[in-house]
Amino acid sequence: MRRTPWLAATTLALLAAVAFGDPPAPEGNPPGGPPPQGGRPPQGAPPSKGGRPPRGEPMGGPWVHRVLSATSTDGLTFTRDEGVRWAHASVPCVVADGDRLLLYAVDADRGPGQPESANVSVSTDGLRFEKQTLVVEGMTSRKALDPCVVRDPAGGFRLYYLGADADGDPARAAGDHAIHVARSEDGVRFREVGVALARPALVDPDVFFFGGTWFCHVFGRGRTELATSKDGLTFAYERDLDLDGLGTVAPVLLDDGRLRLYAFEQRKPAGNAFVSFVSTDGRTWTREEGVRLQGADDEQVTDPYVVRWKGGWRMYFKSEPRRRGEGPPPQGGPDERAARGPRGGPRGPGGDAPPFDGQGRPNRRRSGPWDHDVLVAKVARDGATTPKATFPRAGVPTLARLADGRLLAATQHFPADDDAAFDKVAVRTSSDDGATWSAPEVIRVEGLPEGLRFPFDPTLVPLPDGRVRLYFTANLRRGEPGGKPPTPSIGSAVSKDGTTFVYEPGARFAVEGRPVIDCAVVLHRGVFHLFAPDNGTGGPPRQDAPSSQRPRSGVGYHATSKDGLVFERQPDVTMDGPLRWLGNAQSDGDTITFLGTADGGLWSASSADGTTWTSPTRWTTVAGADPGFVRLSDGAWLVVFTGPPREDARRRGDGPPETGRFPPGPPREGDGRGEPRPPGPPDGEGDDPDAPRPPRQDGPPRGPRPDGPPPEEPDEPDPPTDGR
Repeated sequence: MRRTPWLAATTLALLAAVAFGDPPAPEGNPPGGPPPQGGRPPQGAPPSKGGRPPRGEPMGGPWVHRVLSATSTDGLTFTRDEGVRWAHASVPCVVADGDRLLLYAVDADRGPGQPESANVSVSTDGLRFEKQTLVVEGMTSRKALDPCVVRDPAGGFRLYYLGADADGDPARAAGDHAIHVARSEDGVRFREVGVALARPALVDPDVFFFGGTWFCHVFGRGRTELATSKDGLTFAYERDLDLDGLGTVAPVLLDDGRLRLYAFEQRKPAGNAFVSFVSTDGRTWTREEGVRLQGADDEQVTDPYVVRWKGGWRMYFKSEPRRRGEGPPPQGGPDERAARGPRGGPRGPGGDAPPFDGQGRPNRRRSGPWDHDVLVAKVARDGATTPKATFPRAGVPTLARLADGRLLAATQHFPADDDAAFDKVAVRTSSDDGATWSAPEVIRVEGLPEGLRFPFDPTLVPLPDGRVRLYFTANLRRGEPGGKPPTPSIGSAVSKDGTTFVYEPGARFAVEGRPVIDCAVVLHRGVFHLFAPDNGTGGPPRQDAPSSQRPRSGVGYHATSKDGLVFERQPDVTMDGPLRWLGNAQSDGDTITFLGTADGGLWSASSADGTTWTSPTRWTTVAGADPGFVRLSDGAWLVVFTGPPREDARRRGDGPPETGRFPPGPPREGDGRGEPRPPGPPDGEGDDPDAPRPPRQDGPPRGPRPDGPPPEEPDEPDPPTDGR
């Protein structure tokens, strides 16, 4: 049990906007977090941005915690090591694996949009640690908290963790709390086994194997509980430990066969100490004289995890400052907001606000993509259009048909009542060709590397083996080497179920010096074709910018790949007029159809090879953008697109009213093969892209995001709340 009170969250995060790269570390000095007192950089801390927590996360809790270390020759008298082992981390656990140490902790610096969760760092000297990416395949919870990893007697490793979905202090969640177990061969990539123990208010499990029995110390309802198991997979509560006012970790086996248990004073908020106990049976503990390590007056020390390694004793513990300053400068600037690009572009005189305000809260009171719904419609071969569904407060839709026949829709998700899910990718499924849909579920992406933002701008592509690949805009959260701003590119992840994805390393497609975002990908005749709009060199649009830096109207990037992973750029695709390659592509085996975004609605065109295209068909009456579509079994289309502003946004005064319309009119003949073309405008409206159109007053997001919102008075912060 390693329970300790958390600091109240008095400040929320600033929006992580542009991220400039950290300057290169001097030769011979490891990268690290903010320097400790005295100005010396910490030795061996995993790379950290410093600054403030990921957007939406409070400044208290794990963000202000540090993992420190100490050494001993006898396990009784410990001396602190210089520096920080891991900044913005909490609840450490360490395992010796030959010549390396595996240090596990709750990592609060996993990137904007990602909640705190278990992670691992590796060291060969016990001081300098390199952060890895811990993966739990098949994890059913949003977060893995309070990790405890032990060597498995049968080989490999076991991870025990608290599965949590809610933000804030997990101890306050209602109902039974589940302690999960997962197994691994290498201590980095685990596979979920199941729930090992579930009881009310459980947190902080510590598991060890002794005398043929598995023991679990776990904190619950204000005390340390003892549970036991024969196989370490299913535990049963036995009794409470008689260690009032003390928190514990897993014990260490001594040479004489006894166990030594290290503990910390829970009720002393600062200047507390570590003590120890010994036991011959793992159930009854006798306190040893003296103090193992004394905390400073301006910190609380907890979670003293000890390992015997290379002839000595090493302790890793959490330090929480009790006199907290303002911290390093906040991160970000305008360029990364602009890199979010067309899917959250300007709308109205003030332009869109970034997703989160200066306090780290969703910016729902300002204009933005959260002011729109995704509309779903069935368009028959004769042009009859039937509205089918609405996905509230969503954008960037994409559709795919899974191997089992279900439809999978993915959108950018902006719920009104769930801050943790705000601006995340969520999926829905339909088993009746879009008539009804499941509730939205935020995707999980395992194995995201350190420094990469959570995916956004989803595109789904079914694969021949039954899996589905997610292509997305990938962006570093700190920038590139040398201090350059981050340049977005296209990344990917793959899934067997459409909900849990595994990151595929590397960039699928990138253009030097120009952001590549909002891609469409289609598998056609054994070749993957990728299309993306040309958004110029990024950043807020400027009228005086050279033409080479501006977005090129009607021009899109085109790249091809045999495996969907390594793409080779092809000649750009072009359309005459103010058309954007922002949308979706589908193949019927003979022809690729692209449905894209125009300044006054949608457009479509077809191609046999992805290079040469028919003239575009304009859908000038569609108040929508960024469409996705699939062919239904009866030959009709199911179309999803971002609709006009919601009624509540228009009442807020963000623009004139606008009526949402679905694609009307019959399909057109004459694509050269006698097949119907995609649904077009009503009879009487031509396909000339330069035909006059009524001026556009308002509409869904288009174009790059502006350089932040207009000036405004800062929001009043919320009252302090407890949280990690």
